[in-house]
Amino acid sequence: MYKNQSRVRQWIDFLHELCHILRHSGDQRIMPEQYTKAQESEADNFVLYAAMPISMISQLRLPVRKNDAIHFLASIFNVPLYLAKRRLEQIQHRLCQGMLLTETVAQVEDSDHVRHSDHDDMRETKIYAYYDPADDLIAPSQFIIHVDHETLHTQEELIFSIDGPFEVVEDGQLENFIDSKPVKFFDLDYTSDGRISLKLSHLASRYYNSANKFVIQKRDIEELLRFYGDEF
Repeated sequence: MYKNQSRVRQWIDFLHELCHILRHSGDQRIMPEQYTKAQESEADNFVLYAAMPISMISQLRLPVRKNDAIHFLASIFNVPLYLAKRRLEQIQHRLCQGMLLTETVAQVEDSDHVRHSDHDDMRETKIYAYYDPADDLIAPSQFIIHVDHETLHTQEELIFSIDGPFEVVEDGQLENFIDSKPVKFFDLDYTSDGRISLKLSHLASRYYNSANKFVIQKRDIEELLRFYGDEF
């Protein structure tokens, strides 16, 4: 299969197939077409993140002109120009979305108004995973914890595994969680069986029992695991 292909093409195909191994299951030969298309689309996106990680791009000084930046990325990461163009546009899009989301959250807080959605009528705690398209797709970039009121008021901690399972939050659903409050590193702990402990008592006290949606950043989970000699 790879004998007559260039090294660049082999690398791109390898990353595409790696996504199928890491993220997908089932036999595409017997899957409904829409599932097959969804898996292929996700694998194509995975190639962008894996071939040009945001952690590496963020360390570079990109040229100001878009065309120059595309050629620069293509040269640095040894990828075709069309992939470098897609990755650059993707990051620019995510940065714009991030600024808009920040402005929206600020407006909500300034007006002291919390937008309620169907998610607020929670009878059990749910943990969601958000995969930022500007980051890799191997691990969630954020965990969103929606705690039911009884759990928040009666339990000292919430314990969960970083392996899930989690319900995935898509970009279009982020609006439902704009009133989420940040979890700080010292709100987290590591259990003896390798799970994460979220100290609900800290959150209830800090936010005066007025919040029940919280966001944990990937970097804080990584720092916690490194402290205990583990990895994400």
